[in-house]
Amino acid sequence: MEIVYSLGGRPFKVDGDRIWSKSGQYVRKVVEGRFFSANGLYLGEFRGDRLAYKRSNASKTRAGHIARSKRSGTSRGNRAARTVPAGWEEFHG
Repeated sequence: MEIVYSLGGRPFKVDGDRIWSKSGQYVRKVVEGRFFSANGLYLGEFRGDRLAYKRSNASKTRAGHIARSKRSGTSRGNRAARTVPAGWEEFHG
């Protein structure tokens, strides 16, 4: 299991193709480097080593999937935020 951060510095756990929030709540599934909700809506992707939302991909969808159960959270604190480039937003997962 790996810890990754959003552009705003919030920690998330990644296990294979699934992501959980700091509190352990299931967030999203990863498909080809992009994150999709249980109902298949685009929610974000990796930008370098951080999670972010790319506005131009907002209309992308994938087949839905079954949400996973809650897991233990992470005690990792937030990291410093990074500048959000044009066309991108903070990952809200």
